[in-house]
Amino acid sequence: MIAEQLEKIQFMMAHRRFREAEATCRQVLASDPENAQVMGLLALTEQNQGKQNEALEHAKMATAFAPDQPFPHYVLTLIQCEIEDWKSALAAIENAIQLDAANPDYFALKAMIYLRLRTWKPALDAANSGLALDADHVNCLNFRAEALRNLGDKDQAMHALQAALEKDPLNAWSHVAMGHQLLNSSDYEKAGLHFREALRLDPGNPGARNGLLTVLKAKSPFYRPILRFFLLLERMEGNSAFYLIIGFFVLRRILGYVGEQMPALQPFLFPIFILYLVFIWATWLVDPLHNSFLRFHPWGRFLLTPYEKRASNALLITLGLSIFSFVLGWTSQNSLGIDAALMGAFLTIPLSHTAGLPPLKGRNLLWGYCALLLGLTVYALLQIRAESPSGPNLRLGVFIGCALFSWLANLVVLRNR
Repeated sequence: MIAEQLEKIQFMMAHRRFREAEATCRQVLASDPENAQVMGLLALTEQNQGKQNEALEHAKMATAFAPDQPFPHYVLTLIQCEIEDWKSALAAIENAIQLDAANPDYFALKAMIYLRLRTWKPALDAANSGLALDADHVNCLNFRAEALRNLGDKDQAMHALQAALEKDPLNAWSHVAMGHQLLNSSDYEKAGLHFREALRLDPGNPGARNGLLTVLKAKSPFYRPILRFFLLLERMEGNSAFYLIIGFFVLRRILGYVGEQMPALQPFLFPIFILYLVFIWATWLVDPLHNSFLRFHPWGRFLLTPYEKRASNALLITLGLSIFSFVLGWTSQNSLGIDAALMGAFLTIPLSHTAGLPPLKGRNLLWGYCALLLGLTVYALLQIRAESPSGPNLRLGVFIGCALFSWLANLVVLRNR
């Protein structure tokens, strides 16, 4: 009887009838409340309906009912991956592998988790372990290719992706992986073809959507150098990208110190400092800025998520007000308008970035920080208008506060990994 019900649940899930599958799971659990396999399937049906809290709770219950069965640990891993709790997911998949070390799907999932943790060598080892069990395992081939690409072995990565596409040319994720490989090689046209094919095979594929958005943005000569910088950051392991950003900040402090000790060099150091500020501004705003242009593109407007549109709205409103203030100040020869424009331009960084964040721990902290910056900006403008001696210092405080936002936002993101 249970076997028939399990087969029925799996059939409904395969046909994406998750609500019916959930109801059937609950019927079975009413008579057998500690059935770990059905509890795990219930968690998966809830996950596919966006009920992440219920899914996580039921997945944990399944592992408690049958700690010696690998399937509940596998389900728990999937749900923890969905909520991006990568460290807990890694512990769960390790438990599944200890109980069943002959399942290549488990090693594929382990490789994917290591990739999200940006630890390329362990990801490669996990993918190779899965391929030792099944040389044609498509997911292991894809994750092996991604690890190799980030380790700098582009030839082997391309070979692995070609093998994956030969085994399963209708696998959307293989086309996504190939698209990213070509994107890293600056072959934007071919990358776009693979991302579009992935969307044809799986219209809701987030990797294909993000990849195609990147290809559309890469047509801009302004975006391409920043894209190369972003791809460099992606290839760095762990928190290396964050340390590189700290390095830029330390370099700026060194330049400032050199300028104080050797005033004759200040005319040469000041342009470097301005370029640094423009670089920081551009790296934080290049995505929402190009997303704003893509809203008028025949494909781009359908590819943007609600969060990306919110970031675009915040950018357009803040930048629009800054431009209006600049024009008003310039035409009326009123320096207050120029000050408002400059501070508004820097406020686009915290406002657009925070508006584009999905729900995560620390987002309310960032909104509070944005409110503090807005209040400081208004107070600074009032003091500048009153010709108070504190006005210029408050204006500098707004600039420093916007620069510090990048540190705070990175810490929030790292905390959620």
